Amino acid sequence: MHHSFTAIETQLIAAAETTGGSFIFPIASMNNVAQGAAVLAVLFMTKNEKLKSLCTASGISALLGITEPAMFGVTLKLKYPFYAALIGSACGSAWMAATRTLALAMGAAGLPGFISIAPQSWVNFFIGLGISIAVSFIMTVILMKRHPEDGTPAKQSAAAAKAAASNELTAPFSGTVKPVDQASDSVFAGKAMGDGIVVIPADGTLYSPVNGSVVMTFPTKHAIGLQGENGEEILIHIGMDTVSLEGKPFELLVSAGAEVQKGQPLIKVDLKAIQDAGLSIETPMVITNGKPFEIVAKGDVKAGDPVLKLK
Repeated sequence: MHHSFTAIETQLIAAAETTGGSFIFPIASMNNVAQGAAVLAVLFMTKNEKLKSLCTASGISALLGITEPAMFGVTLKLKYPFYAALIGSACGSAWMAATRTLALAMGAAGLPGFISIAPQSWVNFFIGLGISIAVSFIMTVILMKRHPEDGTPAKQSAAAAKAAASNELTAPFSGTVKPVDQASDSVFAGKAMGDGIVVIPADGTLYSPVNGSVVMTFPTKHAIGLQGENGEEILIHIGMDTVSLEGKPFELLVSAGAEVQKGQPLIKVDLKAIQDAGLSIETPMVITNGKPFEIVAKGDVKAGDPVLKLK
């Protein structure tokens, strides 16, 4: 549709002594940078890696004047970023009209568009660009907080997020996470007990990583077996060789057969007592029945952060 304006713009520019230039080109520039800003806001907001990759390329190209990838790949698809871009474009275009900013030539309608603008209007052109970009970006952030990426209301999205979270195992301790094959104990590092992670605890409370039940506790309280709602069987072993401490550093807060929820405290641990005994506080959390998963967090985590995702 915008190509149909080319003939009109050509006549306006040809008669610049009378018209002062084209008002269409500055407005088109406001639209293009608004689309780019909306896409970059989506890049900032989304957790979808595929969408992030698309936003990076299409957002930059829109700022430079090519909006098709941004519009058809992102803003129209998600709807609300497109609405935000319309609002930003309108605000920037209003400034163009109020300041009578006109173009003296055709060109790339975006950030490089100042080349086509009368030099005395460059400042107003860049102010208009700033308005369009800022309003579009802010409005996209506001609208996407209320409306998730699939375009459904946030309340419905919460249910979808809850369903997705049921496949996630969360960190049992605050601390540092690494793959279980990096454990100092060769039995766990060799995955003889199962695959999973090792947490180096930073505090002394072990929390349930799943919604499920307690299937096993030990008289020495140094380990606990859980079954999650998706059938995963989990062993959490607090420290290395801590069975030798005969339960002294541990306070068991649940019993076998108890139903548990994610984030529920299961065991209180005196980490200093374990270390004073010359033992490691490394805590493996392994899936013993072979359920496939991927590790979604490494390094420093807080208790309750997702660390494993079942496939």
